[in-house]
Amino acid sequence: MKSKPFAMVAAGAAWLAAGTAYAQPAQPATPMSLPVLVDGAKTPTQIPDNVAYRHYLKAIAAHPVPTTYEQGRQAAQLLSLGLLPNDEKVLIATLAPLRTQLDLIESTRAGIQQGPNAGAQFADLNDQEDALVATTLQSLRTSLTVAGMYRVDQYVKTHVKAHIKIYGTAGMAH
Repeated sequence: MKSKPFAMVAAGAAWLAAGTAYAQPAQPATPMSLPVLVDGAKTPTQIPDNVAYRHYLKAIAAHPVPTTYEQGRQAAQLLSLGLLPNDEKVLIATLAPLRTQLDLIESTRAGIQQGPNAGAQFADLNDQEDALVATTLQSLRTSLTVAGMYRVDQYVKTHVKAHIKIYGTAGMAH
């Protein structure tokens, strides 16, 4: 099995409150760190769409019955999209089940014990998460208006990708 490089988005508290992502400062490679393979601030087109959507949808998804804090955070994050009220309602409703399922995946991930099967278990959960995000994105593509989906796509491509860095080594497969 080939290792996949992992993508990191350093999302500061300001992003959670205001919807603006802050990239992790570039750090030189040390024996304990991996080099930056792709810096979305410099080459956003090299960040795969599925990686950008995974980070963005996970960041903006709120529970079906959100807390006041969660509602405020989500509202702040959605402001920059400039969606029409109906598109915003559809987006929020589509993301609520995503948040619930992501919580289940995270709970399962936290319970994995170190051992020979741990890597395979983590990989399986990552695959489940990827499939969940892909299904949610497809649902958004069929539920939002064309203009609404265009706004989401543009935001992900111009703002989210610019704040993603993919770390790894040159020999790692994407």
